[in-house]
Amino acid sequence: MPNRAKRYALSICVAGGLALVIALLSALGNSRPLTSDTAIRFLVFLIPAVATSIWKMRLPLIDGSYSWNFAFVLIAATQLSLAESALMGAVVGLLASVAKRKTRPTLLQAGFNTANVAISASVAWVVAHAFNGASASGPAALASASAAYFVVNTVIVSGVLALLEGKPLREVCRQWYLGPFIYFSIGVALVGLLTRPAVAESPEAWLVLVPLLYLVHFFHGLTHTAQDSEETAPAGAGMPWRARVHLSLVILGGAAILGGAMRSWDDPDLLRFGAYMVTAALLAACKLKLPRTDTALSLSFVITLVAVAQLSLPEAVLIGGVSALVQSYWKTLRRPLPVQVLFNFFVLVISTSAAYALTRIALPGLLDASPAAFFATGAVALYVTNSLLVAAMLANLSGKPVSGIWQWNNFWMLPYYLAGAAASAVIATVARGAGWQVSLLVLPMVGLVHFAYRLKVTTWSAPTEPVKG
Repeated sequence: MPNRAKRYALSICVAGGLALVIALLSALGNSRPLTSDTAIRFLVFLIPAVATSIWKMRLPLIDGSYSWNFAFVLIAATQLSLAESALMGAVVGLLASVAKRKTRPTLLQAGFNTANVAISASVAWVVAHAFNGASASGPAALASASAAYFVVNTVIVSGVLALLEGKPLREVCRQWYLGPFIYFSIGVALVGLLTRPAVAESPEAWLVLVPLLYLVHFFHGLTHTAQDSEETAPAGAGMPWRARVHLSLVILGGAAILGGAMRSWDDPDLLRFGAYMVTAALLAACKLKLPRTDTALSLSFVITLVAVAQLSLPEAVLIGGVSALVQSYWKTLRRPLPVQVLFNFFVLVISTSAAYALTRIALPGLLDASPAAFFATGAVALYVTNSLLVAAMLANLSGKPVSGIWQWNNFWMLPYYLAGAAASAVIATVARGAGWQVSLLVLPMVGLVHFAYRLKVTTWSAPTEPVKG
């Protein structure tokens, strides 16, 4: 081990020791006596944390293992004392270091891992309890503590790996962010459900795990998926007659829907409509081109789903259409043809109308009865209509089966839509309780989903040597 890495590891060990000492001193200064009930409660959390420390798994994109013990460390950070949280972190960090290892770790390695988790757990506890009292176990406290734990743990591990491998810290942090982030997200969601009995008893609450679990399936599938051909977007002149017919039907059908919708325009909330329109346009600029296709994903559908839930049909379809225009012109390799722009515009008009018709007209009252079912249904309608219209056009252009093209695009688009639908539900729920202006503050969470997705896709499609897992 290089001297710089040794000094860094030793400094983390010293910091971890200080964190444990401070935590234990805080327990001694606490007026609450140690009872058998508190000891049993601590053991109830410690035993599964120990078990999950022994069970480890390999992740794609990183040369290391991962354990689910962080979930119990987070529970301790929100519900137990600082001393108990730091002690649990130290125990699980030590066990994860020595359990099921092909080679016995050195004393410095074991000490580093122990100190790392102890420090991360202590920081998570401090952040959680900055919310004071009972709210320390609330959603805001859990989210903040989880973010603090993940950031501190990732930076500490990346620091020593950067020194060992001679790589920039940013590059190593990115790699370790890519691998564990989605698994960490699932663990945080589970902790939030399990520690809030009133929420856990609701079947709808568990639906938040669906997009996260599908993302796991997607990220693992990246290493086993290949596509040899590249599809072509609508190009105007020289199109086969089937493609021309499809293009004409989409444009005429979309124009008819838009014209009919505009006739029902009635006294809109122009401030909210304008804010959603601008937000959708900005999110449409956050594009991600799918590998080996001319299809691109953007975040604008998140606001489109919110508009379907909160605005009128003409407002929703205009927001969807404008986001398509931005996506068509923003940062394109070549200037799109007018027919391409019209096609993209009216595809969004049709798919937005389909989502609105299914959730607001065919199923009235669904939003009040079950917000989760509303956004799941709307996302499915929006996704299926959009993806099938695009896949059919690509099939007509290339002469390939629509099922094969749709399956390939589906692999990339579905997890993105699922995660975006969950974000739309959060935005709409916040808007109902705190106002639409406050709900837009949730958008950074959507940005994190897009950022993680972009990193995964660009890492997978880059022409580099595969990372050992």
